[in-house]
Amino acid sequence: MVKRAMFKKLGNDLLKRGGWFLFTAFRVKTVSTTNRSIEILIESKTGITKDRVWQSDRTYFYTDLQTIKDILKYDLVDERKYESEIHDCDDYAEVINARFRSIYRINTMGVARYIDILKADTGEKIGAHRANVFVAKDGNELKVFYLEPQTDQIVELNSKEVIIGSKKYVLNTIDF
Repeated sequence: MVKRAMFKKLGNDLLKRGGWFLFTAFRVKTVSTTNRSIEILIESKTGITKDRVWQSDRTYFYTDLQTIKDILKYDLVDERKYESEIHDCDDYAEVINARFRSIYRINTMGVARYIDILKADTGEKIGAHRANVFVAKDGNELKVFYLEPQTDQIVELNSKEVIIGSKKYVLNTIDF
C-alpha cells in the first residue's frame, strides 16, 4: 500500500512539473480578445453562426500559428493508439483542448462537435467525427484553423467544409 501511495504522489508530481516544463520551454505569449470577437471571426470565416459557437469564457487567449505548430510537434496526443469507444476521435479532440487550456493557457483551441464526414467526390455521408478548431495569429491576421488531432494536420478555414484526402468534413458546432 505504501508503494502505491508513493506511485500516486510521484505520478501527480510528474504531471504538475511536466506542465511547468512545457509552458516554460515554449515561452508561450498570448494575446487576449473577447468572446464576441471570436464569434464574429468564426462566422466570417466559416459561416457558423453564434448559436453554434459555444463559449464558456468572456475573455479568450490566443497565440501565433508557429507556436501552435511547435507545441503539436512535441505533443504526444497523436501518438496514442486509436481504440474504438475508448480513445477515438472525441477523446483526441478533448485531450488537445484540455492540454492547451491547462498547460499553455490558450483557450481558443476549441472542439468541433457533430462533424459530418462525406465522400468528397459524391457527397455521401459516411460517418461522424470530432476534431479541433482554433484561432491563431498568422502574420498580421487572426485566422481560424481546423486541426485533425489524430495526425496534427492543420488546414486554414475559409468555410465550414474541409477536404482532406477523399473525405469532406462539414463542421456544425464549435465548443470553446
